[in-house]
Amino acid sequence: MRGSTRTGADVVIVGAGHNGLVAAFYLARAGLRVRVLEARSLVGGALATEELIDGFRFSTCAFRLWGLQRPVIRDMGLAGRVTVRKPEPTVLRLYPDGRALKQWSDLRRTAAELEAFSPGSSACLADWSALWERAGALYEPFVLREPPSESELRARSVLLGDPDLYDTLRTADMASLVRDHFADEAVQGAYIAAPADPRQPGSPLEAAWASVPLDPDWAGLPVGGMGALASVMAEAAVGAGAEITTDAPVKRILVDGRGAAGVELADGRRLDAGIVVSNLSPRATYTRLVDPGALPPSFLGRVEGFSSTIGYLKLHAGLREPMDLSRYLGPDHDPVAGSYMRITRSIDHYISAWEDCAAGRPARDPVIQLGTHTALDPAGAPPGGHAVSALVLYAPPVPRNGKWSDLRTPVAEDLIDRITEYVPNFRSALVDYVLFTPADLEHRLGMVVGDIHHGDHLPGQFFTGRPFPGSGGWRSPVAGLYLCGAGTHPGGEVTGAPGYNCAAAIMADRNGRDRSDY
Repeated sequence: MRGSTRTGADVVIVGAGHNGLVAAFYLARAGLRVRVLEARSLVGGALATEELIDGFRFSTCAFRLWGLQRPVIRDMGLAGRVTVRKPEPTVLRLYPDGRALKQWSDLRRTAAELEAFSPGSSACLADWSALWERAGALYEPFVLREPPSESELRARSVLLGDPDLYDTLRTADMASLVRDHFADEAVQGAYIAAPADPRQPGSPLEAAWASVPLDPDWAGLPVGGMGALASVMAEAAVGAGAEITTDAPVKRILVDGRGAAGVELADGRRLDAGIVVSNLSPRATYTRLVDPGALPPSFLGRVEGFSSTIGYLKLHAGLREPMDLSRYLGPDHDPVAGSYMRITRSIDHYISAWEDCAAGRPARDPVIQLGTHTALDPAGAPPGGHAVSALVLYAPPVPRNGKWSDLRTPVAEDLIDRITEYVPNFRSALVDYVLFTPADLEHRLGMVVGDIHHGDHLPGQFFTGRPFPGSGGWRSPVAGLYLCGAGTHPGGEVTGAPGYNCAAAIMADRNGRDRSDY
């Protein structure tokens, strides 16, 4: 989309990722002149659908929806304009011995499946699920507002009838929680999830964020890929009065004696604005776009201390035929059953993948999340073919030995071999593949060191610690400069919450009132 050539606006937003589009919508709806500048030729940032292989279209970064906030869906008029298809089972767990565990949106059906897979294991499923229902309820009231204090979180725990809930999530580790509930090692592998080392105290906090109640109609795979959602969000922002300009990389954010003054584009043009919003990460914003002299040295020290240590790989593969899952599902299985799969054999499997990353090397035995949207949306591949994507845990942001440009091919080939151990026709059906390393994600999307969350989802970097204590949250030390990306509260994933919250903070500051009036 090309905007006008005017050189002034009330608000300039750097980056048309989904949170930038959400912020643009709300600010334009409030009557401000809003310009969104996007370096790439398409909107959406991590929400993009691209034909990476001839005839095969992929959701190139974010793959599926789970947490898009209801007010964002309602206000932007997304319902009826984006079709979301929900696969069942919601997850298919694959094991090297040929067993599979199906998990469904219906807890009773999952319990029956779990009992057949591992007799006796379903007995603790209700308690496990109830824990995360409480954890999600703990987090839910604080998603679309200023981040809560620890006293507020403890008071909320009492209200939920579990006074120790927040302190448990903050001090326990995910590995111990899983082992306390399930004895079977394979079942433990199905329920372990953590941002990094699952033995780290506080690692359950991310699972609490992922447990916030969601709109069930918006949990699944958008028809047309994630880029279809980004396009509709952009249309909503433009409909509210915002202007979006693509192919417009920003060179720097301008600051004068009063605060933010606009931006300078890579081609030398200047766009004046009293409010500048960055959809980039805190580190990219403060170290690459803002003159260091405009920020206090102590603040810059905290920026450098903001942890971004968790890296991922994203493999996109075009297959000429469906994945062969007959070993797990029988010869006449429905391909939809394999639309989203996970390969996590055990807690130790998860830990070993993390330890490799922490040591500076790609995981030798990676945890793999494997999905194909074309099982539900065949238009994304040639007739009979499938577009398959894998999110791979973990990859060091900066390898200890070598560069990602040198490691890309051998790592990709090893990964294809690993997947073929579970999906026997994966390599033989392969038309072509593309592997995005952390360096590629930084180059394509501006994510420093390929950090998809703009800052690790680790203890100390949630709530008032996001991006870091004393950071100002969506606000910054520069008057009129705000952040709206995943590095702000409540965190990463496709929720729209950071963009919503940033817009609310801006309007509250402009109007001199509490943001609850927004």
